[in-house]
Formats: sequence, C-alpha cells, structure tokens
Amino acid sequence: MTCNEGTVKSGPIYLRRLVGENEKRPIEPCTDFWRCPDIEIQGGIDAGTAKAPSTAGTTIDNYIQVTVRNAGTKTIENVEVQVWVCDYGVGIGPKGGIPSAGGPAGLGPRLLGDIASGASASAKLRWRVTHDDAIRNPDGHHCIIANAYGTAPDDNGLEISVTPPFTKDVIFICCDSHHGWRNINAKVASGMLIAQGEGEFVFPLLVGNPTVNDLEGILTVTQVQQGGFGPTEREHLLSGGHVEWTHPDQDPKCTRLVLGGDADLPPDQQVIVSGTDRPMLDLGLDGDLGSGSEVKFALRPDDVMPMRVLGRFDPKTQPGEVFIFDVVQRDSNGEVLSGARMLATVVR
Repeated sequence: MTCNEGTVKSGPIYLRRLVGENEKRPIEPCTDFWRCPDIEIQGGIDAGTAKAPSTAGTTIDNYIQVTVRNAGTKTIENVEVQVWVCDYGVGIGPKGGIPSAGGPAGLGPRLLGDIASGASASAKLRWRVTHDDAIRNPDGHHCIIANAYGTAPDDNGLEISVTPPFTKDVIFICCDSHHGWRNINAKVASGMLIAQGEGEFVFPLLVGNPTVNDLEGILTVTQVQQGGFGPTEREHLLSGGHVEWTHPDQDPKCTRLVLGGDADLPPDQQVIVSGTDRPMLDLGLDGDLGSGSEVKFALRPDDVMPMRVLGRFDPKTQPGEVFIFDVVQRDSNGEVLSGARMLATVVR
C-alpha cells in the first residue's frame, strides 16, 4: 500500500521488521516484512510454531509474545498491543482473523504499561489453538499481525487511534513502525519435502483483499537464490521435524543442519541442509486468478481466491537443497500489500 502522510508513522515505539532494524519508516523496498522478530510463539514447539491438538473439539494454549520498543528520548505511557492471527496467504488484514484467536476482534488490547527511553516491554496473549488450525491451508500456515500504541507526556501524536476499528483497516508494515507481521505455523513448518527424483511440486495458498475497497494489482512468485536462507528459514525447517542440528550433544554451537534422522550418522554420511542458488526450471502461479509468474487480480473486499504455486526442479538437484520463493501482492501502483515466503526441501 502506498505510504503517504497519513500512513507513515516512524516510532518512537516500534516493532522491528527484521533483526537489527529500528523504528525508521518508510522501508523501501518493502520486502521480507513477514519475519518480525518481535512476534513469537511461547509455549509451542518453537518461536515460529504453535502446538495444536491432534483431535477435534480440544484446544492447546499457546502464547503470542509481542515485544514493543521505545527509540525515543521520553517514556511512552500506557502502551498497549493487539494481535490478530490470520489465515495464511496474501492479502492479510485484521478482518481475516481466525476464530480461535478472537476472529476480526483479535487478541487484546493488552496493556504493557510505560516503556522508558531505550527500553522494551513484552506481553503474552493466549491463543487457544484448535485442530482446525493445524489442518488449515492445508498445513497449518498462519500470519500473526500486531499493532502497538501509546501516549507521550507531551501528547505529540504518538497515539494511534483504534477507531474506526482495525477490523476495517490495513496493516502498513513498511509505513508504520507500530505494526508487525510474522508468518508462523501450527504444528508443522511452512515448507514441504520433495523426494529426490520428484521433479515437480504444488503448494496451495489463498489470496485475499486486505482493504475495504475493490482492489486491483499483480501477484508474483519469485525464487530467492541468494541471501534468503537465514535464521527464520532454519527455524521453519527445524520446527517441522524434517531436519535437525548435527550432533547437538557433541556440538554446542549446532553449526549444521542435517536431514532428519541423519544426526546419528558420522559426518561423512550426513546430508547437510542449505539454501541453494540452483535455479528452478519452472516456477509459476495457477488458480482462479489466472496462471503465470505474474498474475493480475481484481478483488472485491471480501474475496478470497484459491491459488497454487507450481514448481519444477533441475534433475541434478541434490538432497539437502532448500529452494526458497516469495509470493508477493502489489497494488496497481506497484506498492507491496502482502506476501509469503515458502520453502521446498529436497530429501533422498
């Protein structure tokens, strides 16, 4: 969404887009905004994976921890945070909140209190994860979005209004430092395993409209060949149980990832997992909105369209190679609205 005078809010209270970043907005180009390190799961499998029950009609308590920071020179008073868990896809907004996390009303607001200059404060909001959450999308992928707001002693505009309610608003990750977004999973990782010799894969997703108006734009899928395999991607692979650290008891630094079950093998027999620069032979989108590497869309406010990512590997692809690709939604002005990162891990 285009950043303008009304949408750009640059701190001092903020959620980081990526590790090492600060409150400065806007962020251009607006990419990789779904990895906010200040949003994480507590009491789940790991920081990016929630525990979900295996049977219908039961729940497991997970907690979404949101850390809010103050980059200003004054204490920010009465800081509150609110959270929504949304169906995984592109076109994410509070109105897409799932039932187990409060639906469009979300979780919170939760009072954090005052945050001093240079300090931070965290809140934990309970999410009662259901079996339906584990099988959604179809593999339990979700997006958590958060908003933080507060007031300064001089009331200099730091407060973010929550009326009209955020169920009708858009989360401006790259325009507004008070907003954060993180893709997480319920029970399984946001990746898929491809057996060696299987040259094709299909990855389903949903495309929605996060605004209250009719929306036109372009949906793209792009392979990330360099710099895409970082801590968040490793975390996703580990959370699904498909890979593990090599000899965690013998190697306290846990410097290598190996395919699941291989950690007991000697190093010369292990299959090391890493991001690959090998290009895919084919990568594209297909579904109700059309097909190709770029697909134009026209969506009404409540539209949710099924789409698929289709990929084909080079026959020389080896076990342990992780292919990374991003699906990004842009409006008719070319501004990024939302997106998702997907992983495909090749096994033996």
